[in-house]
Amino acid sequence: MFANKRMAEICRLLQKNGSVLTSELSEKFGVSIETIRRDLLTLECKNKLVRVHGGAVPINDIPYVPLEERIKNNKDKKHTLAKTACKFIENGDIIALDSGSTAMEFAEELIINFSSLTVITNSVDVFECLRAKPNFKIIFTGGTFIAEENAFYGIVAENAIKQLHYKKAFVFPTAVSLKQGISECKEYTAKIQKEIINRADKVFALADSDKFEKSALFSVMPLNPLITFVTDTDLSEDIKKLYTEKGFDIKTE
Repeated sequence: MFANKRMAEICRLLQKNGSVLTSELSEKFGVSIETIRRDLLTLECKNKLVRVHGGAVPINDIPYVPLEERIKNNKDKKHTLAKTACKFIENGDIIALDSGSTAMEFAEELIINFSSLTVITNSVDVFECLRAKPNFKIIFTGGTFIAEENAFYGIVAENAIKQLHYKKAFVFPTAVSLKQGISECKEYTAKIQKEIINRADKVFALADSDKFEKSALFSVMPLNPLITFVTDTDLSEDIKKLYTEKGFDIKTE
């Protein structure tokens, strides 16, 4: 098979499967690993894909979606993620979480599953959900109110987080990528999420399978093997394999 036809087929497989593995492409096309790596490099230079360790993934940029619309999307998956994440919490824990539609589902699960927690958040929705729960202590960051996210951001919120230290943080990224790391559509959400992550002993990133190997405009930070990713069972085996081979911990229900 000529190189151009091979590369066209690689692009087709990439769109169909969500990722490709170098070793599998080598076997499929009957060419060497080095030949496939050159193909992937050529396609990356043409902005057709992004190379990762052991293969490649599509270039996928996620646009901003308003909170009121995100609340309606993938509600069952978000509920599943929230239930799974609760397995890593114990009564009496001090935890932090940022804002968003998954954060709202997570807050509901905290009420159901725990009798005593200290919760740090910048989200009005999370605060309203948890504030009346007996034996829950809520630390609200304050800051600049952003109505489209119903949460507080900016330097005041970031400085409030910097004064704290907590055992566990739960964040809800817009996009997760081996090459681009964790990213967000808005600069203010990226900054507060970064501070929340930096002050925690352990970080759990809750992201449904549609967010993996996607990117958004503003970088939060590169991926860290100390971050545990909580996702749903729709995550493709190829993508899961790419992550686990790099030492990343992925949890599903």
